[in-house]
Amino acid sequence: MVSISTGKAKEAALNRDIGEPAQSKLHAQSIDQFCESFGVGRTTAYDQIKLGRLRALKVGNRTIITDRDAEEWLRNLPEVGKR
Repeated sequence: MVSISTGKAKEAALNRDIGEPAQSKLHAQSIDQFCESFGVGRTTAYDQIKLGRLRALKVGNRTIITDRDAEEWLRNLPEVGKR
């Protein structure tokens, strides 16, 4: 989920879904949450975004990654020993 500010607004943001059709809920995470979830550093995450391998969105100054885009990135990683 996206954390935008502090206090009650932050808690509300963490529990909010990003709008999509009713049958499909779309969730997003911050760069730090993405890095923690996938075991990569911030530099690697931003490099992957810059290279076009990981799709990211901007919300003001925040960079977020949808769960769908994170999963797509993971599926497209090369297997060990293959390039």
